[in-house]
This record gives sequence, C-alpha cells and structure tokens, in this order.
Amino acid sequence: MVDEFGNPLPAAAVDVLFRHSGANDVKPTDGTGTARLDKPGGSSFAFARLSDDAAVETLRTALVPVWNQPRRVQDRRDEVFTEEDDDTSVVFFRSAPPPEAGRAPSPSPLLSREYRLVTGEPHRISIQCPVELALLRGMYFDIDKCFLLPTALPDLTSIIDVYERSRGSALLIVGHTDTSGDSAYNETLSLERAASLAAFLQDRVEDWLGWYDWGKVDAKRWGEYEDSLMIGSFASRGLTPGPNPTLAYQQWHNALPEGDRAPNWETLTEDGKTGPRTRRQLIGDYMNHDRTSLPADVSVTTHGCGENFPLDPSLEELDGAAADCEHDPTDRRVEVFFFDGGLGVQPPPPGSISKPGSPEYREWRARARLVEDLGIGGRVLKVRLHDRTPKPLDAVPYWVNIGTTRVGPRMSVDGWAEIVLPEAECPATVLLEWGTTPEGSPDEFAYSREIVPDCALPADGEEDDATSQRLARSRLQNLGYDCSTDLSFRTAVLLFQFDYELEELGLDDADQFRPQTLARLREIYAEECDATPEAAG
Repeated sequence: MVDEFGNPLPAAAVDVLFRHSGANDVKPTDGTGTARLDKPGGSSFAFARLSDDAAVETLRTALVPVWNQPRRVQDRRDEVFTEEDDDTSVVFFRSAPPPEAGRAPSPSPLLSREYRLVTGEPHRISIQCPVELALLRGMYFDIDKCFLLPTALPDLTSIIDVYERSRGSALLIVGHTDTSGDSAYNETLSLERAASLAAFLQDRVEDWLGWYDWGKVDAKRWGEYEDSLMIGSFASRGLTPGPNPTLAYQQWHNALPEGDRAPNWETLTEDGKTGPRTRRQLIGDYMNHDRTSLPADVSVTTHGCGENFPLDPSLEELDGAAADCEHDPTDRRVEVFFFDGGLGVQPPPPGSISKPGSPEYREWRARARLVEDLGIGGRVLKVRLHDRTPKPLDAVPYWVNIGTTRVGPRMSVDGWAEIVLPEAECPATVLLEWGTTPEGSPDEFAYSREIVPDCALPADGEEDDATSQRLARSRLQNLGYDCSTDLSFRTAVLLFQFDYELEELGLDDADQFRPQTLARLREIYAEECDATPEAAG
C-alpha cells in the first residue's frame, strides 16, 4: 500500500485478508506498507482486501497526519497516480457512511473492493485522499452583499446531488470576492458569503434575518431590495406580485399546501406590511425551494479567501497577476469542497481566512476532482448607466431581456450593470431596462436601451466597408447616443464627435462615418475602460 505519490504508507500494521484456494488468511502490512502471503496453497493467484472495520480505522489513523500537510503545494509535486494498470490500483479512502433510519449500518466501501493478485508479481494499491469540488462562480451575489441571488437557486440542487452520492461527507464552503474594494473588507465579505450559503443549505432562517439589522454596515444590510428578489422568485411557484407584492406574498404563503410549506411555516396576517414576522416566513419559503436543503447533521465548515485567489481568464486556474479594483462577477464565487467525513477537512483551514499564498487553499484545489462547474459559462457584458452630467447611477434597479428570457431585478453598483450572455450562442441584441419601477407596474421601467453585444460584432479587419459602418452605428447606440432614426443618428454623430473632441464633424457626403470617428469608436471597444466622455478624455 502506497500514498498518492507512491510512497509507502506509515508504519502501521493494517490487516489484509487474502482469499485463495477456498481459504482465508489475514496478514498485516509491515514498515514498508507491504502485506505478503507465502505459499498460497499452490494457487497461482489470490484476491486481497482490507480485512475488517478495524483495519479501515487503522488505515485512517495512519493517513490523517499525512494528509493534514499541504504536501502537493509545499513539495511542488504533481506526479500523482491517476490511472490503474495490471500492477497498480487506485482507490479513494472512504469511511463508512452514516446509518440511515430503519436500515442496518453499511461498512466502508473499502471492504467491498478486492484486488486480484498473481503469485510472484507484487501489486501496488495507491490510497488517495477523496476530495470533490462543486464550483459556483458568478451572478450569485451582488457587489458588497452576501444575499444569495435567485439566479443561484437552480444550481444548488447540484450541491445536494453531490452530497447524496457521498453521504457523510464533511463540507468546506469557501467564499471569494473580486478585487474591487479594500482587501481586509473583502476577506470579511468572502467569509460572510460562505456563511450565507451554509445557512441557506441548512435552513437557518435566523442567520439570514440578522442581515436586516440596523447595526449592519449600510452597503451590506438587506432591505426591500432583497425582499423583492425573494418574492419575485416565487413566480415559478404561482405567485403574482400585483400592486402590493408583500400582500400578494402573504396571501400566497397562507394558501401553500401542507406539503409545500417550509419547516418554520406559520400563518401570516395579510396586511401588506413587511415586518420581522413576514420576513422570517419569507426567508423560510425562499430556503424551501425544491431540493436545496442538506440533512441537519452534516458537518459544514465556512471559510473566506477574500480577493486573494482570483481566477485567470480561462476560469480554471488561479491568476497570479490579477489587476486590482476589478468588478468581476466570476470572482464573486463560492466553492464547496466535499471531504471524507471520517477524515474531515484536510489540511485543516488556517483559521477563518486564507491569506495570499495560503498553502492550505491551494492544496484543497490541487487534491479536488471538479464534479460540478456551475454558474457563468458565457461571457459577461458590462454596461454603465449614467445621467447627462455624466454621473454614474448607483443602486438603480434593472432588468435584462435576452430573447424570451428575462432576468432581474438587480441593482447597479457605481453605475455598472452586468449581463451574462449565453454560452452556446451570442445574442444579436440585448434589451436592458432600468430606472424606478412605477407604482403598481412591476414590469415597466423608466428607461430601456437595445444593446448589441461586442461578441456579435466581427473582429477588426474581418468586416467589409458596409458591415463596418453598420457596426459603428451599433457601437454608437451602445454608448447611449440615440441612433433610432436617421435624423437622430446624424445628431448622435455630431454629439459623439463633440464629446470626444474630434476634429472632423458629421457624416461624409455618402452619409458614412468619417475615418477618425470610426477609429475612435473602435478604440473605445478595444479598451477595458469606462467609455463615458470624461473618463475617455
């Protein structure tokens, strides 16, 4: 028996059962991890496995101090056994699963796997640390907030599925932020996001209710916006908000069939007011969305990494040279690691926060097998909303419409609205609606703008002259200039040239963009910048 690197296991006598020629013999491993059976009744082969629960426990006790060290990171080792052949078997250590009500306890899966041995040919068994990872990245949290957005709910059923496949796992939930904001602030926020997800998965209503307290930092405190998101999430379950969404929710809640009620369900007074009692029930119903709850006895550890481990553009590896002050929804992620319940989280977390360069966090990633990659698969389109000064419009509600799919409401942050584009196909246009929702008209917004995503535009040098002119008009429209009619288009060109202090004015004699104007539009779209005139100047 060897570890994942091929090193002999620690000097512990692990009993191995040899089955051969109708007989069973138990032999312990020696200081080199080897169990040997001499003269197996003249047979040319035998079968071997761990002998019993005591052998599994001896093996577990020997492995805990080994796997508690971040060996892959510290020793820079990646030569791990991953494939089996005639001479090598790979097996993940698994403790016995927790007993289920009304059923006899099940043994460790290690006791059910046998290895075929041939006389005179040593067989190597690589015992490896079982770690699985479910990655939830992007559009799960708003900036500064730990509220779990409705866009996350469909993916949480996958977390439950992973747990059901490996019942008894110890969960480690790790929160992250993007690089915008203060580093110390982000470390606290990342831990809060991990704790928020843990509370959701375990139906801990009071943990969420505390985020409405006035003692919370203003930017983090929950309020009517979070209420509206939760109420809106019940549309798929038959709730129609109407002129008074709170009243509609209270009526919907009271009419829930018994089988659809949350564990904390109580009858509400239908007064249309959002007080602590209504919010407590609202949170309970939100946490009660189908198949998003873990068993009550699951071991869950929460941990924060702040902005210390951003992802690179591939979204698969860590970025060691990430830019600071970036609003990147793919880094506002949460990772759920599943460890063997008998072994626990290995290596143990270095407190509640992993600082930059933490070997423990890198070790968790190095050991883990990615079993679920959830959330953003396509690219993110960023749109900045501003008034005529131009001052960014902060905390403005907005909706996103792509084809028949409608997502929202969400809140702008420093004027930025984020739009997740489908992974499979780039839409030709996206309709963005924003502004204060008129009373009694939850689906009507003060402003709207049709946007052409840059992924729908050919790369520079790939378009002909006609296409270049058409795309330039789309880009001008995206910048907030009205190009809806020919007259407004001509005015928009003049305003753009004035705003960006260009020497040429208007269109040419053929009503086409002039070269300097066309080049400036291309420059704006080639840069990762705020393209409002003041910033661009």
